[in-house]
Amino acid sequence: MINWVLSPREIQVGQILVGVATAIFIGLRFVPQRYRQRIGIALTVCYLLGVAAFVVYLVVR
Repeated sequence: MINWVLSPREIQVGQILVGVATAIFIGLRFVPQRYRQRIGIALTVCYLLGVAAFVVYLVVR
């Protein structure tokens, strides 16, 4: 269990990650169908790498 308090900066980074995910989810609806899967896979990989980096930062901190 994580029992430490996050700094305002860390909370802001978490909010940005959620905001980016939401914007991408909405934005993909406007991409032509034939490009959605390729773009979705690339964005998913990038997003998961960002989340993993944030988690590693929190653990190392």
